[in-house]
Amino acid sequence: MSRTHILQTASQKMNARYECGMLWEHDVNDLPESFPIAAVSDFTGNDNDVIDEYFQAGNAIPFSIKKTGRGLWILPHHTTETSKHPGKAINASTRTSRFIPCVLCASGLVFLFSFGVIFTPSILPIVFYRLETYVTACTLKTTVNGIVGKINMSLVADPNYEKLKQFYEKKGSKLSMVDMFKSDPSRFDKFHQLFGTPDGSILIDYSKHLVDQELMGMLIELAKSRKVDVYRDAMFAGEKINFTENRAVLHIALRSRTNEPIMVDGKDVMPDVNRVLKHMRSFVDSVIKGEWVGCTGKPITDVINIGIGGSDLGPLMVTEALKPFQIGPRVHFVSNIDGTHLAETLKRVNYETTLFIIASKTFTTQETITNAESAKEWFLQNAINPAMVAKHFVALSTNGPKVKEFGIDERNMFEFWDWVGGRYSLWSAIGLSIAIYIGMDNFEKLLTGAHAMDQHFKKTPFERNIPVILALIGIWYHNFFGCETHALLPYDQYLHRFAAYFQQGDMESNGKYVRRSGEQVNYTTGPIVWGEPGTNGQHAFYQLIHQGTRMIPCDFILPIETHNPIRNGLHHEILTANFLAQTEALMRGKTEDEVRKELKASGVSDEQANKILPHKVFKGNRPTTSIVLPKVTPYTLGALIAMYEHKIFVQGIIWDINSFDQWGVELGKQLAKVIQPQLHAKEPVTSHDSSTNALANFIKENKTCFVLSDCLFWDHFDKRQRCARWILMPILSEETIMEASVNLAEFGWNLYNTQTDSSVFLSPISVYLALSMVYLGAVGNLKKEMHNVMFSGMTEQQIESSWQLMMKSIQSTESPYASMTFNLANRLYASDNTKIQQTYKDALKTYLKANIKLVDFADVSETRKRINHYVAKKTNGKITSVVSDFDEYIRLLMINVIYFKAQWLTEFCKYETKMAPFYGPTGNPIMLPTMKAQGPDFLYFEKPKYQVLGMPYTVDNYAMFIVLPRRLVPLEQVENSLSGKVLLHHFQSATMKYVEVQMPKFELRTTIELKEPFEMMGLGSLSNRSAPSLSKIDRTQNLYLSSGIHKTVVEVDEKGTEAAAATAITCVTDSGVFPEKVYQFTADRPFLFAIVDISTGFLLFLGRFSGQ
Repeated sequence: MSRTHILQTASQKMNARYECGMLWEHDVNDLPESFPIAAVSDFTGNDNDVIDEYFQAGNAIPFSIKKTGRGLWILPHHTTETSKHPGKAINASTRTSRFIPCVLCASGLVFLFSFGVIFTPSILPIVFYRLETYVTACTLKTTVNGIVGKINMSLVADPNYEKLKQFYEKKGSKLSMVDMFKSDPSRFDKFHQLFGTPDGSILIDYSKHLVDQELMGMLIELAKSRKVDVYRDAMFAGEKINFTENRAVLHIALRSRTNEPIMVDGKDVMPDVNRVLKHMRSFVDSVIKGEWVGCTGKPITDVINIGIGGSDLGPLMVTEALKPFQIGPRVHFVSNIDGTHLAETLKRVNYETTLFIIASKTFTTQETITNAESAKEWFLQNAINPAMVAKHFVALSTNGPKVKEFGIDERNMFEFWDWVGGRYSLWSAIGLSIAIYIGMDNFEKLLTGAHAMDQHFKKTPFERNIPVILALIGIWYHNFFGCETHALLPYDQYLHRFAAYFQQGDMESNGKYVRRSGEQVNYTTGPIVWGEPGTNGQHAFYQLIHQGTRMIPCDFILPIETHNPIRNGLHHEILTANFLAQTEALMRGKTEDEVRKELKASGVSDEQANKILPHKVFKGNRPTTSIVLPKVTPYTLGALIAMYEHKIFVQGIIWDINSFDQWGVELGKQLAKVIQPQLHAKEPVTSHDSSTNALANFIKENKTCFVLSDCLFWDHFDKRQRCARWILMPILSEETIMEASVNLAEFGWNLYNTQTDSSVFLSPISVYLALSMVYLGAVGNLKKEMHNVMFSGMTEQQIESSWQLMMKSIQSTESPYASMTFNLANRLYASDNTKIQQTYKDALKTYLKANIKLVDFADVSETRKRINHYVAKKTNGKITSVVSDFDEYIRLLMINVIYFKAQWLTEFCKYETKMAPFYGPTGNPIMLPTMKAQGPDFLYFEKPKYQVLGMPYTVDNYAMFIVLPRRLVPLEQVENSLSGKVLLHHFQSATMKYVEVQMPKFELRTTIELKEPFEMMGLGSLSNRSAPSLSKIDRTQNLYLSSGIHKTVVEVDEKGTEAAAATAITCVTDSGVFPEKVYQFTADRPFLFAIVDISTGFLLFLGRFSGQ
C-alpha cells in the first residue's frame, strides 16, 4: 500500500469517525490512571523514514494513555531511539512537550487529536491509521491491560441502555400484544424476516413480542453503541477475541464455502480446513461403502463416538435431527464417566464391526480418555491383537504423540485447532460421526447452510439481521422484564435434543459475571435455556408458561413438511395446529368475559362460574418467536444452528463478556482430582468443609459405587458384545475378591464330591451363607474348622467384606425387561426363650442382611407352616417344604433361600427340540428331548479330555457353564482332575465363539442331608455337644448342630433356566435348644454344570446330569 493511499484512507476514516462518533464520557471513570498501548504495528514504509522507525520501534505503537481531570490524553514516548540513529532520540520536530487529547467513540476506539500539536499534519493520519487498523482488525489484542479492553463501558452506563430503561418504565412494561395487533393489521409484515434456502424460506416471526417499531429502533442503537459490528468483523477477520485464552474464534472458517483467506497469526487457515475436510471425505466414503473393514474383514455397522461436552452434544443432536438422511452405520454416543453409559452401549454392538471415534483435542480429557481406555480394553479382550486397534479406533485430536501412544495410527487422526471452541466444534472434524451417519455430501450441506447464515449475519444491516434481532429481543426481556429463562420448543421429534444442545451453547457461553475489563457486572447475563419437543411439553410444563408467575419467552420451531407423513399427514397436521394454537393462546390469553360466556354456554350456574372463573382466565401477553422451516434438512438445520450461535455472540457483546471461554467448568474438575484418591484412602476425609468431608466419609463408610472392572471375570464376559455388570459393592482388593470366589468354589466342589448319586444339583452359595450365620456365632475349634473349610487365607475383615459383597452383588432382582428374577434371603428362626446376644444380631444384619423371627418350636404345626410358607414364597413355589418336624430341643433354625430365573441370551428354538439319544453312565442310550441352538454369543473353552461351554443369560453377568467330557472319557475321570479353583479358571478362560449346541431339556430335584457331608468336609465340631461352640449366639446354652437339609430344583428348557435352593441348619441344646471356526457341543452324555455370577466368580449352583 503506498504512503499516499495510506494518508488518504486514514484521513477519510478519521473525518468520518469524527462526524459520527459518540463520546463516552461515562467510561472515563472506569479507566485506570494510565495504561500503555502495546499493539503490534502492521505498518511498513520507507526504511529511510525516521517517522516509520519511530512508529515501529519495538514493534509497538509508542503511546500511553493518561487520564486527567480534563479527560483522556495520549502521551507519546518521545525518547524512543531508532535503529538508524542509535543513542539519538527522535528530533524535536517529532516530539511533543504536552498531552494530546483523545476520546472513545461509539463505533470503535478512535483517537482525535487537538489542533496545534507539534506533530505535522502529514503525520497525524499515519498515527490515526495505525490505531484505526489495529482497532478494526484486532479489537482486543491487549484486552486485559490495554485500552482495547476498555472499548465497551458497562451496559448500564451506556446512554442507549438508559433510554431503553426509561422507555420500559413509561411504556414498555404496559405494552399489550392484543392491542398492538388490533391497532396495526399489518403488524406481522413489519415484524418478520425471511431467510432463503435451496429447500425453501425460513420464516422468523417476532410479531408476538412486546415490541414496537420505536423500541426496535432503540434496541438497534444499543447494538451499534455496543460495537457489535466491530466485534463481529474482528471475529470474521480471525482476531483473538477470546482474549482470556488468547485465541481466535473461527468456527465460521470451518464452514466457509468461499475459500477466501481467513488469517490467524499471519497464516491463512483455509488450506488446513480444506485438507481435513478432504481427509474426512476419503474416510467417510470408505466406511459407508464397506471398504473400511474391521479385524475380521467385516464392514463397520456401528460407530461409537466417545467425547464429552461439545465433542458429544453437537454430533448427538445433529445425528438425531437428521435421522431421515442416514446412509451410513448406526452411531452411538458415550460421554458420561458413569460406566453405565459405556457398558449399556457396548451391549448393543459387535466388536468385529464397531468403530470408535475418540474426540479429545488434547487427548487428556479425563472422562473421554477413561471411557476410551475401557472401550479399548473391551475390544482387545475380543480381538486380542493390539495391532487391531488401528482398524477400530480413530482420533479427533491435535496431540499426535498421545494418539500414537494409545495405539491409533496417526493417519487416522483428524485435526482441529485451538480456535475451534468445543461448543462450536460440530462443524470441524468433531463432526466425523455426523458425516459417517449422513454421508459427506449431506455434511457439507450442513456446513453450507451455516455459512449462508454467517454471510447474512456479516452483511445484513442490523434492522434486518435475524441473529441481531433475536439477540436484542432477548436482551429486552432479560434485562428489563427480568426474564431469567428462555424456552426452545421444537415441534419436530427429530429435534428432541435441540434444547439440550443450546443449553451448553448459551449457558456455557454467556453464564458469566465478569466483564472484559475484569470487573463484575451490575446487571444480569445469560438466560437459563431449556425445553422439550411439542406436544410433549404441552402436557408437562406449558401450564407454567401460560399461567405461572414468571414470564418465559419461547421459541417455537416447526417444519412445514414432516419426514413421516403417516395417515396422509394427519399426525403432522395435528402437530401444526398445536404449534399455531399455542403461540396464539400465549399472545391472546382468555379474558374474564370470554370465560364467563364459555361457562354460561356449558350450563354452569352463576355461583359455580364465579368460583371457577379466576382459574380459567389466561392473562396472555406471553412472548413467543415462531420459526418455521420448510423441512428439517442438512441445509436448514445448519442455518438454524448458526442463527442461534450468532444470537448468543451478539448478546455476549452487549453484556461485555467473553462468550468463548468456560472457566466455570474447571474448578469442579480440579477439586475432583483432589477428592478421587481420598475416596479409596483408608484415612477419613478431613481436608474440606464439614459438609464435603461428611458426604465423602458417608460414601466411604457405606462402600458404594465402586466397580469390579478388574475382578476375576471382567476380562472375558461376553467377548462379542457385553461387559460385566457394574455393581454397588464394598471396596475390596482384587486379591480379596479372588480369595472369596475361590473359597466359595472350593467349598462347593468339596460338597459336590460328597454326593454319589448319578445326578445331583446343589447351591454352594446357599449352604455357604447358611453356614456363615453359624460362623458368626462360632468359637474355639468349630470356628477354626469352619475358617479352614470356608475362608482359607482370609482375615476376619476380608470375610466380613466378602459377605457384604455377596449380599450386594447378588441382591434380590426382578427385571421384567431382562426376563430375570433373583431372590436371595437369609433368616434366623429362634425360640422365643433364646437369649440371643445383641452383637450377634447386629453382625447378622450388617454382614448377611439376615433378620430374626421369634417362634414357638413347640407349636410344630404352626411354626412349620410359617417357615415352609416363607420358603415357598421366596422360591416362587418351587420348594414348598424345607422342614417337616422339629427336635424337642431345637433353639435355632438358620435358613437361606435362593431363587433364580433367567432367559438365555441365545434361545433354543422350541420347534427344533426333538427326542434324541442321551448316553448315560452305562453307555446305554436314553431318549430325551434335545434342544438345538447356534450363534456367536456362547463362551467356549476346550481341553484334550473335555469341553467347556458358557451360555449367557440376558442379564449382564450370569451364565450357565457345562463341562462335557470328550466321547469315551468318563465324567468321573474329568471330575477327578478338577477343583473349584480350576473350574473358575476354565470359566474365565472361555471366550466368545460361534457354537452349535445340542443339549437335553431336563429337570432335577435334589434333597441332601448335610450332617454327614459336613463331617466329610472337616466340619465335625458342628455336631460336637461336648464343648460349647456357638456361645457367641447364646452364652446361656450349649448349642450345636442337630441337622441340616439342602433342597434344590432346576429346570432347563428352550427359554432359559429356573433354579431354587433352600438350606436349613438346625441348632439344638442339651438342656432344651462367533468366529472363524464353528465349534460343536453335543451334550448327549453325562456332564457337569454350574450357574455362575460372572462379575464376581461366585458359584451359585453346581450340578451333575446323567440323564436320570
